[in-house]
Amino acid sequence: MKQDRVTAGIVALAWLALAAVASAQITPPRMVRTPDIHGDRVVFSAEGDLWLGSVAAGTAERLTLHEADEYGPRFSPDGAWIAFTAGYDGGQDVYVMPAAGGAPRRLTFDPAGAEAVDWTPDGARILFRSRRGVPLVGSRLYLVLAAGGLPEALPMEKAAQGAFAPDGNRLAYCPMALESHHWKRYRGGMANHIWIADLKAKTFRRIHDDSINEQYPVWAGEAVFYVSEKDGPANLWRWDARSGEAARVTSHADYDVKSPAGDGRRIVYQHGDGLWVYDITAGRAQPLKLALASDRIHARPVRVAGAPGAFGVGPTGKRLVAESRGQLFTLPAENGEIRAVAPLAGARSKEPAWSPDGKWIAFVSDRSGEENLWLAPAAGGGVAVQLTRIEQRRLAGPVWSPDSKRLAFCDNSLALHVVDVESHAVSEVARGEYGGVGDYRFAPDGKWLVYVRPENHFVRSLYLYNLERKQATRLTHAPTRDHGPVFDAEGKYLFFLTERSVTPQWDSFDFQMNQDRTTKIYVITLAADTLSPLPVESDEEPGGPTEEKRDAAVPPDGAKPEAAAGDKPAGDKPAGDMPSADKPAWPPKLPDMKVDLEGIAGRILEVPVPAGRYAGLQSIAGKLLYLAPEEDEGDAAGGPSQPAFKLKVYDFKTRKVTEMAAGVTGYDLSFDRKKVALRTRAGFQIVDAGAPVKPDAPKVNTAAWSFEVNPELEWRQIFLEAWRVHRDTFYDPAMHGRDWEAMRRKYEALLPAVGCRDELNEVIGDMQAELNVSHEYVRGGYSRRSAPPAPGIGALGAELEWDAAGKAYRIVRLFEGDGFGDAARSPLLAPGLKVKAGDYILAVNGRPLAPDQDPNARLVGLGGQPVLLQVNDKPAVDGARQVRVQAMANENQARYYDWVARNRDYVRRHGGENLAYIHVPNMGNYGMAEFAKHFYANLDKDGLVLDVRYNGGGITSGMILERLRRVIFEYDQARYGIPEPYHRTAYLGRVVLLCNERTGSDGEYFSTGFRYMGLGPSVGTRTWGGYMAVGGFAAIDGGMVSCPQQGSFTPEGKWLPDGYGFNPDHVVEDDPNAFVAGRDPQLDTAIALLKEEIRKNPPRWPKRLPPPSAEKAFK
Repeated sequence: MKQDRVTAGIVALAWLALAAVASAQITPPRMVRTPDIHGDRVVFSAEGDLWLGSVAAGTAERLTLHEADEYGPRFSPDGAWIAFTAGYDGGQDVYVMPAAGGAPRRLTFDPAGAEAVDWTPDGARILFRSRRGVPLVGSRLYLVLAAGGLPEALPMEKAAQGAFAPDGNRLAYCPMALESHHWKRYRGGMANHIWIADLKAKTFRRIHDDSINEQYPVWAGEAVFYVSEKDGPANLWRWDARSGEAARVTSHADYDVKSPAGDGRRIVYQHGDGLWVYDITAGRAQPLKLALASDRIHARPVRVAGAPGAFGVGPTGKRLVAESRGQLFTLPAENGEIRAVAPLAGARSKEPAWSPDGKWIAFVSDRSGEENLWLAPAAGGGVAVQLTRIEQRRLAGPVWSPDSKRLAFCDNSLALHVVDVESHAVSEVARGEYGGVGDYRFAPDGKWLVYVRPENHFVRSLYLYNLERKQATRLTHAPTRDHGPVFDAEGKYLFFLTERSVTPQWDSFDFQMNQDRTTKIYVITLAADTLSPLPVESDEEPGGPTEEKRDAAVPPDGAKPEAAAGDKPAGDKPAGDMPSADKPAWPPKLPDMKVDLEGIAGRILEVPVPAGRYAGLQSIAGKLLYLAPEEDEGDAAGGPSQPAFKLKVYDFKTRKVTEMAAGVTGYDLSFDRKKVALRTRAGFQIVDAGAPVKPDAPKVNTAAWSFEVNPELEWRQIFLEAWRVHRDTFYDPAMHGRDWEAMRRKYEALLPAVGCRDELNEVIGDMQAELNVSHEYVRGGYSRRSAPPAPGIGALGAELEWDAAGKAYRIVRLFEGDGFGDAARSPLLAPGLKVKAGDYILAVNGRPLAPDQDPNARLVGLGGQPVLLQVNDKPAVDGARQVRVQAMANENQARYYDWVARNRDYVRRHGGENLAYIHVPNMGNYGMAEFAKHFYANLDKDGLVLDVRYNGGGITSGMILERLRRVIFEYDQARYGIPEPYHRTAYLGRVVLLCNERTGSDGEYFSTGFRYMGLGPSVGTRTWGGYMAVGGFAAIDGGMVSCPQQGSFTPEGKWLPDGYGFNPDHVVEDDPNAFVAGRDPQLDTAIALLKEEIRKNPPRWPKRLPPPSAEKAFK
């Protein structure tokens, strides 16, 4: 009793000290995250580093300082050590260090990434989560000795957060890692729940059965504290392990409670930009104000190298203008300085366009607080002029008229506008209904504007707009997509791209034909008396018959046929109205154009360029320029983020196509049509238009291009733009009932505390989460940190375990791949090696494997490299042999195929040989490939389990549904063999669908369509709840923020349940107890349903029929 009074007195004094510190106003604020507490000490992450603070003193000091991020610290039970997550060695692994400071020691060598979660109560082991061992997404929990060794998986199939009870046998855990799930009030299938695992008895139970999102368990005595949104904002709750009663213990109404952790007496958690401490005995929480003595290194101005985004070339090709980090610069082709254009820190300028007269650069900027068009002197210096005063719109694509008096631009309301540069008057030219109006260009005389407008969800047509009469005429009426129109220099011809090459090609797997390489180049003669630029050719002798004198526009821009681009005409006088050959007048006189609208639809001709996949059409002297994907010629294409093209040239004189440049990722043509600014993977070049680029052609020098940015001002701009993106493009203008202006004020108040880019992302993500909608992401961005690249950990395609008796690592399983290549097959299965499950791996490259170190530690840096292994069929060196293999770069695909193979075998063992199993990992190229590999091979099966659990979404759901709903209406019987169905690849059997909480986005649309089409029953758990189409927006520093731009509803007019998900016909919840027993209740249910479907409605497989007699044939 005396000891209890003393303890209570100490607690009371500490609480008074905490209250006193809390009352002191510490400035400036700092954002602190992922805290833990042990006695008077707190450890947390801020500015990407770990800090150690004192509750009583209210101070904190930096504990780590490294280029990599450190986060998620956890005190050992005795407070002597801290386990945490860091990227010191390039990956994401668990490290441990003395709490008093010292060198961190790496514990995990996990190619899938590992994150520290907790300690066992005896301090001997560390609990961490990893994506290793999961089929596609999610994580499992593992234990690793604090001294090091091979991690041991806990017996739960899905686990991400966890906290041990004081007895060390029980674990409170959550299946999902939703710390970055930007979705408040979430009730979808992936909502987290608290489970209690008895690891000794291997039994599991969920503490609540509702759909409320509950996570971050913290065990204290016989109570589990956790975060729940049951009563609104996320608060701290307490669940009594003995009574099962739960109660809310905090009442925050503004910001959510995040990342709680405790020491049995107190719980520290993140709230807003700071920490709070909840005293379990006193039953109250108070803020913990900490003074962080920081250099704010991430916030101070920094000099960065120019990284060009959007760019354009000057009117004569002497310079180009490029955007980098929201600032504009002009760069010389070869000689001269790099100049800033209208610089303004904290604002974003983008999409620059150089005026034809060379005086101005137009651009889109938010420097007024809204996106508008601005003008700035091209020479640098001077004051930027605001051209438009538009509110709540996203503007794009400014295009100059040739007289530099007008600009055309579009906005996200699907409208095309023209602004008068002198009066600033804005007029709407056109508006789309099925999409935006685009591909707009002024005619050479400045009196016409051509653009593309969608007619429906497929057809795109060309329109010509008379700027004086304000009248539009539709030029093309083909039932296809016309796009990319360009005028020749004299305004006699209008060239465009069109999808008019309809040449179906057979699919090698499926019985269907697809369209590929559909793009052609066409031309319109604008005047009725203008002859074709492609006259009929005829070889004639001198004095032979001559055709009517042709237009000077053949080649189609007024250049003489014998004059190459850029050449001066013969004679002493300069061409045209140029007063001097040394200094031509600029800008040049605009040509007079003649346009005859009557009958123009009949003056459309094909340019004889083979069909392909083309873009970027331009017209120069006697030639056309266009882009063709490199893979069209069998070359290596660029990655999905930066596809590369070849710049092609069509010559009207020779009627041949040549190559101007390769590896092109973008290009722009100068106003005089004589120079091209090329962007390739090697950098920028300004070269002669139409001429092949020489290997030694000079490049634009960007080596010295650097400038200063202010991260704090950038962070504010990024935050405000993310807010505006949602205000202006979110599919619901009512913002799901949220006061969006109030949300801006609420989260803008946290900006002064932001100390690094990752902290900004958290603030933006929390703001996005207020909309209670799917597909809200915020990622990336510039950081001063530059963690070392991760050295690839070599993979052997094998599951290992520690044989305690033999004191060696034994092979449990070898991954066999899927039979469609060797990349996902264990290299240990190579012919002649004779390595099998049950064998032992004793050493790697001559270094023995040790019990206190993960075997992966010996494979660091060996991904894709030759590795020499010492192998034996017993745990001894005696009799061992050397085996040389090439280690895999990673084994993620091998593990996935192993999981699929085990499921397929499970269906075969429990359902019989007449049942097939297919897993579809996503609704993209990958998922379509996996579907194709196994669907056609199983057309003869009575039943199919179609598994879309863990399906990551995409866009191909309709393609798979179309294949499943095909009908067979006849069979073709030859003299010998089994009758062949028509449709050749239709499926006759019965299908059952499997889905779960990780089935997301287009995987959910697929599940919805499966039910809508009546293709069969569905089994599993409610899906993620992502019925939105999302758009991604690049931030000023290379980061990304997404915004849902389309909601979805059924043909009956009912909104699909975003935030709730697809609920299968037969709900079968995850059962960790069944997983431990080696059963899959969802697969079991699917198999049983499939058998019943086959019994009730067996497939009608064809049998050979006797041919009809001659007199009865076909009557």
